[in-house]
Amino acid sequence: MSKQSSSPRSQYNLPPQYSNANGFTYQEDDFSRAPNIFIDLDTVKQQKRNAFEMVDLEADASKERAKAEFESNRVAIEMRANHESEIAQVNLEQSKQQALFSLDQQHAQRRLEIEQRAQEQRLSIETAARQLMLQAQEQRMNKELNEKLVNISRSGSMGFIFNNSHQ
Repeated sequence: MSKQSSSPRSQYNLPPQYSNANGFTYQEDDFSRAPNIFIDLDTVKQQKRNAFEMVDLEADASKERAKAEFESNRVAIEMRANHESEIAQVNLEQSKQQALFSLDQQHAQRRLEIEQRAQEQRLSIETAARQLMLQAQEQRMNKELNEKLVNISRSGSMGFIFNNSHQ
């Protein structure tokens, strides 16, 4: 953006100024070249109005450029923010899906381990129950055998007692 700067001299058509070696500025006062120097008040007022209009036009144009730049930057920021938000949402959704998948795998593994443990416990119970049933059957058979032996021995000893008492 280039700015035009106008000196008051160019806007008001004032006579030229000169500087000497000591830095002293003076206006041309050689009336032989310009015998009638006259500054018209209406011309100065018109030039002033024109200068104000130029400043206002430049200011308005600068304001419009600044507004357009602001809007352009605002839209760019919003677009970038929306894009980053969409990327973040996609990443978040991906992360969620990965976490759910991992959780599902962990759950399936845990369920399998529980089922295996339950099956092992069932087998252990079944084995223990068979052993107890065999022991119970063995004990029942031993009891029956003992009872028969007792009955046999009673009947034999009863017969012996009975036979001895008859003699």
